[in-house]
Amino acid sequence: MTTFKILLLSSFCFLISCGLDNSKKSNSFNSNSTIKDVTLSVEAITGDKEKGRDGWQKPGLILDKMGNIQGQKIADIGAYYGYFTLILAHKGANVVAVDIDADMLSFIRETASKQSNPAFKENIDYRLVKPENPSLRPEEVDQVLLVNMLGYLSNHQEYFLKLKNGLKPGGQFNIVDFKMKRLPSNVDIPKNERMYADKVEDILYELGFTDIVVDDTSLDYQYIITAKK
Repeated sequence: MTTFKILLLSSFCFLISCGLDNSKKSNSFNSNSTIKDVTLSVEAITGDKEKGRDGWQKPGLILDKMGNIQGQKIADIGAYYGYFTLILAHKGANVVAVDIDADMLSFIRETASKQSNPAFKENIDYRLVKPENPSLRPEEVDQVLLVNMLGYLSNHQEYFLKLKNGLKPGGQFNIVDFKMKRLPSNVDIPKNERMYADKVEDILYELGFTDIVVDDTSLDYQYIITAKK
């Protein structure tokens, strides 16, 4: 075999090896994963519970607005199947997974327990609450994340006030919810379970939040509102 053929074969084997290695990395859930890796892995580890969500949720955009969350205590209100709970914990936050459904919290706990990354066992606290009360202690958390929850709240002003009381001074309130527009069938939420962004904004101003920013363009189906205590 000529020297040229040997070099060509060696290069080919090296490329295959790199491809296999990168494939393994993209499907693993390790501390060095990018946001894209994290979201793909959340879909993988929760089975069909969050299937297809990454494409429209784009969690990296939301995390960007939350800033550096390493070491912060964050309340994930309405944690559901743990989509954001797992991402936040993986990124180094101490997460309070808040939900009114014990089965949802059990699902997150069981899913987290099966992962090798210790962050899922050490960085998540589970809190079963009543629908009208998130049960946050005064000035307990650095940030609150409320995703797709507005349609489930009977009194937004009272609930937001309780969340505000749970925030530390200067803490950030993050709201992500569906726009009043036609949505695809896989994420279609009845309009009577949605809320105009400007109405949410009005409540935040009334409660004394500051630095209120409404982003209704970054996501296709949802708006993102951030506010400071």
